[in-house]
Amino acid sequence: DVSGKGTSAALYMSKIQGIMRTLHEFDLKPKELLIRTNSLISDSMDNRSFVTSTSAFIDLNTETVTISRAGHLPLYYFNSKENRVENLKPNGIMLGFGNGTKFADLLEEVKLDFSTGDVLLFITDGILETRDSSGNEFDEKEIIKMLAMYSSQTADEIKNNILRRVQSFTGDLEQFDDMTIVVVKRNS
Repeated sequence: DVSGKGTSAALYMSKIQGIMRTLHEFDLKPKELLIRTNSLISDSMDNRSFVTSTSAFIDLNTETVTISRAGHLPLYYFNSKENRVENLKPNGIMLGFGNGTKFADLLEEVKLDFSTGDVLLFITDGILETRDSSGNEFDEKEIIKMLAMYSSQTADEIKNNILRRVQSFTGDLEQFDDMTIVVVKRNS
Protein backbone atom coordinates (compact mmCIF):
# COMPACT_ATOMS: atom_id res chain seq x y z
CA ASP A 1 0.00 0.00 0.00
CA VAL A 2 1.40 3.43 -0.95
CA SER A 3 0.87 6.63 1.00
CA GLY A 4 -0.98 9.37 -0.82
CA LYS A 5 -3.11 9.30 -3.92
CA GLY A 6 -2.84 10.18 -7.58
CA THR A 7 0.00 9.93 -10.05
CA SER A 8 2.83 10.02 -7.52
CA ALA A 9 1.42 7.09 -5.52
CA ALA A 10 0.71 5.14 -8.71
CA LEU A 11 4.27 5.64 -9.93
CA TYR A 12 5.74 4.47 -6.62
CA MET A 13 3.49 1.41 -6.67
CA SER A 14 4.51 0.56 -10.22
CA LYS A 15 8.20 0.99 -9.42
CA ILE A 16 8.04 -1.16 -6.29
CA GLN A 17 6.03 -3.88 -8.02
CA GLY A 18 8.69 -4.04 -10.72
CA ILE A 19 11.49 -4.22 -8.16
CA MET A 20 9.75 -6.96 -6.17
CA ARG A 21 8.95 -9.00 -9.26
CA THR A 22 12.57 -8.80 -10.36
CA LEU A 23 13.93 -9.67 -6.91
CA HIS A 24 11.47 -12.57 -6.67
CA GLU A 25 13.51 -14.30 -9.38
CA PHE A 26 16.37 -14.63 -6.86
CA ASP A 27 14.27 -16.89 -4.59
CA LEU A 28 14.68 -14.61 -1.56
CA LYS A 29 13.00 -15.22 1.78
CA PRO A 30 10.38 -12.57 2.72
CA LYS A 31 12.66 -10.58 5.03
CA GLU A 32 15.48 -10.43 2.49
CA LEU A 33 13.06 -9.45 -0.29
CA LEU A 34 11.85 -6.48 1.76
CA ILE A 35 15.39 -5.47 2.80
CA ARG A 36 16.61 -5.45 -0.78
CA THR A 37 13.51 -3.63 -2.02
CA ASN A 38 13.98 -0.98 0.65
CA SER A 39 17.64 -0.48 -0.23
CA LEU A 40 16.72 0.05 -3.89
CA ILE A 41 13.94 2.59 -3.25
CA SER A 42 14.89 4.47 -0.07
CA ASP A 43 17.16 7.05 -1.69
CA SER A 44 14.75 7.84 -4.51
CA MET A 45 11.53 8.23 -2.49
CA ASP A 46 10.14 11.60 -1.49
CA ASN A 47 10.59 11.92 2.29
CA ARG A 48 6.82 12.36 2.72
CA SER A 49 6.05 9.08 0.96
CA PHE A 50 6.21 5.52 2.16
CA VAL A 51 5.03 2.07 1.20
CA THR A 52 3.78 -0.74 3.42
CA SER A 53 4.06 -4.34 2.38
CA THR A 54 3.74 -7.90 3.59
CA SER A 55 5.78 -10.66 2.05
CA ALA A 56 5.01 -14.35 2.48
CA PHE A 57 6.67 -17.54 1.29
CA ILE A 58 4.52 -20.67 1.32
CA ASP A 59 6.44 -23.95 1.36
CA LEU A 60 4.08 -26.83 0.66
CA ASN A 61 6.85 -29.39 1.19
CA THR A 62 7.39 -28.35 4.82
CA GLU A 63 3.78 -27.14 5.23
CA THR A 64 4.94 -23.77 6.51
CA VAL A 65 4.55 -20.11 5.64
CA THR A 66 7.23 -17.52 6.36
CA ILE A 67 6.06 -13.93 6.76
CA SER A 68 7.74 -10.55 7.02
CA ARG A 69 5.91 -7.23 7.30
CA ALA A 70 7.15 -3.77 6.41
CA GLY A 71 4.69 -1.62 8.35
CA HIS A 72 1.63 -3.10 6.66
CA LEU A 73 -1.62 -4.09 8.35
CA PRO A 74 -1.66 -7.39 10.20
CA LEU A 75 -2.00 -10.62 8.29
CA TYR A 76 -4.97 -12.71 9.39
CA TYR A 77 -4.35 -16.44 9.74
CA PHE A 78 -7.08 -19.02 10.22
CA ASN A 79 -5.51 -22.00 11.95
CA SER A 80 -7.79 -24.93 11.06
CA LYS A 81 -6.30 -27.28 13.67
CA GLU A 82 -7.15 -24.85 16.47
CA ASN A 83 -10.23 -23.41 14.74
CA ARG A 84 -9.21 -19.82 15.46
CA VAL A 85 -8.06 -16.66 13.70
CA GLU A 86 -4.76 -15.04 14.61
CA ASN A 87 -3.80 -11.45 13.92
CA LEU A 88 -0.12 -11.64 12.88
CA LYS A 89 2.02 -8.50 13.17
CA PRO A 90 5.70 -9.29 12.82
CA ASN A 91 7.82 -6.21 13.61
CA GLY A 92 8.84 -3.99 10.73
CA ILE A 93 8.86 -0.41 9.49
CA MET A 94 7.60 0.96 6.20
CA LEU A 95 9.60 0.77 3.01
CA GLY A 96 11.32 4.09 2.44
CA PHE A 97 11.80 4.76 6.18
CA GLY A 98 15.43 4.15 6.92
CA ASN A 99 18.03 2.48 4.83
CA GLY A 100 20.67 -0.07 5.68
CA THR A 101 20.86 -1.75 9.05
CA LYS A 102 18.08 0.26 10.74
CA PHE A 103 15.44 -1.15 8.39
CA ALA A 104 16.90 -4.68 8.53
CA ASP A 105 17.26 -4.67 12.33
CA LEU A 106 13.62 -3.71 12.84
CA LEU A 107 12.29 -6.30 10.37
CA GLU A 108 11.09 -9.60 11.83
CA GLU A 109 10.43 -12.85 10.00
CA VAL A 110 7.88 -15.31 11.41
CA LYS A 111 7.41 -18.93 10.38
CA LEU A 112 4.23 -20.87 11.10
CA ASP A 113 2.50 -24.08 10.11
CA PHE A 114 0.34 -23.97 7.01
CA SER A 115 -1.82 -27.09 7.04
CA THR A 116 -4.79 -28.25 5.01
CA GLY A 117 -7.74 -25.95 5.72
CA ASP A 118 -5.58 -23.04 6.89
CA VAL A 119 -6.31 -19.61 5.40
CA LEU A 120 -4.20 -16.47 5.01
CA LEU A 121 -5.97 -13.13 4.55
CA PHE A 122 -4.09 -10.05 3.35
CA ILE A 123 -5.94 -6.71 3.19
CA THR A 124 -5.13 -3.05 2.64
CA ASP A 125 -6.24 -0.23 4.92
CA GLY A 126 -9.00 0.64 2.46
CA ILE A 127 -10.97 -2.25 3.96
CA LEU A 128 -10.60 -1.26 7.62
CA GLU A 129 -10.98 2.47 6.94
CA THR A 130 -14.20 2.03 5.00
CA ARG A 131 -16.94 4.10 6.61
CA ASP A 132 -20.68 3.80 6.92
CA SER A 133 -23.10 6.72 6.59
CA SER A 134 -22.54 7.63 10.28
CA GLY A 135 -18.77 7.84 9.81
CA ASN A 136 -18.00 4.59 11.66
CA GLU A 137 -15.05 2.60 10.33
CA PHE A 138 -15.26 -1.07 9.48
CA ASP A 139 -14.06 -3.03 12.49
CA GLU A 140 -11.14 -5.46 12.52
CA LYS A 141 -13.27 -7.70 14.77
CA GLU A 142 -15.64 -8.07 11.82
CA ILE A 143 -12.77 -9.25 9.58
CA ILE A 144 -11.74 -11.83 12.18
CA LYS A 145 -15.34 -12.99 12.65
CA MET A 146 -15.91 -13.33 8.90
CA LEU A 147 -12.67 -15.24 8.33
CA ALA A 148 -13.65 -17.74 11.01
CA MET A 149 -17.23 -17.96 9.69
CA TYR A 150 -16.28 -18.49 6.04
CA SER A 151 -13.11 -20.54 6.57
CA SER A 152 -14.66 -23.73 5.18
CA GLN A 153 -15.36 -22.02 1.84
CA THR A 154 -13.02 -21.60 -1.12
CA ALA A 155 -10.59 -18.67 -1.24
CA ASP A 156 -12.78 -16.91 -3.84
CA GLU A 157 -15.91 -17.40 -1.76
CA ILE A 158 -14.19 -16.03 1.35
CA LYS A 159 -12.98 -12.97 -0.59
CA ASN A 160 -16.40 -12.37 -2.18
CA ASN A 161 -18.23 -12.70 1.15
CA ILE A 162 -15.89 -10.19 2.79
CA LEU A 163 -16.32 -7.76 -0.11
CA ARG A 164 -20.12 -8.13 0.04
CA ARG A 165 -20.07 -7.41 3.78
CA VAL A 166 -17.86 -4.32 3.28
CA GLN A 167 -20.16 -3.07 0.49
CA SER A 168 -23.22 -3.69 2.68
CA PHE A 169 -21.54 -1.72 5.49
CA THR A 170 -20.80 1.30 3.28
CA GLY A 171 -24.11 1.26 1.43
CA ASP A 172 -24.15 3.81 -1.39
CA LEU A 173 -21.20 5.83 -0.08
CA GLU A 174 -18.31 6.37 -2.47
CA GLN A 175 -15.14 4.42 -1.78
CA PHE A 176 -12.31 6.78 -0.80
CA ASP A 177 -9.35 4.37 -0.77
CA ASP A 178 -8.34 1.29 -2.68
CA MET A 179 -9.58 -1.99 -1.25
CA THR A 180 -7.43 -5.03 -1.78
CA ILE A 181 -8.16 -8.50 -0.44
CA VAL A 182 -5.98 -11.53 -1.08
CA VAL A 183 -7.08 -14.89 0.31
CA VAL A 184 -4.83 -17.95 0.22
CA LYS A 185 -6.30 -21.26 1.36
CA ARG A 186 -4.46 -24.54 1.73
CA ASN A 187 -6.70 -27.19 0.15
CA SER A 188 -4.45 -30.23 0.36
